[in-house]
Amino acid sequence: MILVCEPECKGFAHEKINAAYLLSLSIAFPQEEILFVGEMQHIICLKENLKNYKIDIEYLDVGIPDPSQSNYIKLFLFYRLNKMLFGLVDKFRINRLMYLSISSSNLYVLKFFLKNNKSCLSCVVVIHGILENIKKSWIKMFMKIFGFPFWFRIPLTLFQIDNLKYIVLSEGVKSQLLATCKELKGKVYATFFPYIYDEYDKKRSGHGHNLIFGSFGGIKSPSEFLALANNLYQLQKKFNSNFLVIGPGANINFPDNVRIPSQGKRLNRSQMREYAQQIDYSVFVYPRGAYTLMASGAFFDAISYVKPIIAIRTPFFEECFRLMGDVGYLCEDIVEMENLLTSLIINQSSERYNNQCQNILKARDCFSPCKLSKTLQNIFMESSI
Repeated sequence: MILVCEPECKGFAHEKINAAYLLSLSIAFPQEEILFVGEMQHIICLKENLKNYKIDIEYLDVGIPDPSQSNYIKLFLFYRLNKMLFGLVDKFRINRLMYLSISSSNLYVLKFFLKNNKSCLSCVVVIHGILENIKKSWIKMFMKIFGFPFWFRIPLTLFQIDNLKYIVLSEGVKSQLLATCKELKGKVYATFFPYIYDEYDKKRSGHGHNLIFGSFGGIKSPSEFLALANNLYQLQKKFNSNFLVIGPGANINFPDNVRIPSQGKRLNRSQMREYAQQIDYSVFVYPRGAYTLMASGAFFDAISYVKPIIAIRTPFFEECFRLMGDVGYLCEDIVEMENLLTSLIINQSSERYNNQCQNILKARDCFSPCKLSKTLQNIFMESSI
């Protein structure tokens, strides 16, 4: 049996990614039953995503700590959760354990239980955005007396467990992490997000009509996004083009060429799909230093809905474009992005747009559960040695 736990996400957060991990595990280990432990609404979302697949999964609903709770309270709550999980490990003689996300509090507790566990257990942990936390300076973090122990770099590097391995979500992230934390050599593996994709519904052609530029996941750089919208305002008004923010906005008054239907509320998956079908391109106004230690989930939403990418050049986007081919445009800075959008609004080639969409459809297989299954199999085999 394989025990899988999602100790952080609730509801539909990471539902596509986590469903794809479960599907990948079922392909990698077809003879093994999978027991998934997580929050009830998240379980409901996973079941919906996996309803068309015949896989052997049992689900166990548990309460998980709220992100707003203090790290010290979460230590106790994660201790209780891990005690229950390792009780299942002993009861069912489980030899594979996978955490689909992690936090500082939980990593301390997980290492404690692994160190004291005598069974032949292989443990794999997926690390998401919390890795960005380790870029903060030692001096600034040390000055936060009560917060310093929960700087993610501390539990990550404090001591290593032989049968604990980590997954990060691109080769670029792995390289950056190992350059920062040399103690993790031999402990880190790189995969892209796995994803269960929506069917391609071609409702937009990217040509011959008023272009709509979408921003999945909300607005990450409000000041730059505002400048871009202001500079394109007159042109977009003339051509009836606009921006559509698919996610939370920001506490800024944007001009009326920026639509934010969520109004600060989180969109559900059906609402995301509805708005995604209205856009032509997915625009990522991220600063150059963004996503050096994490992958962009919004990027995978964009390729799920087959929307060509327009982004500031970063290591993450460069790696994706090398893998996928011509799936959009990489810009050196916000000025180049503004010039590109201007060109697209006035005169876009439908042939290139259609080719970009076809390239996305072909390249999506790179992130399929089938592709990931062999990698997961190897990671678990190596972590048991």
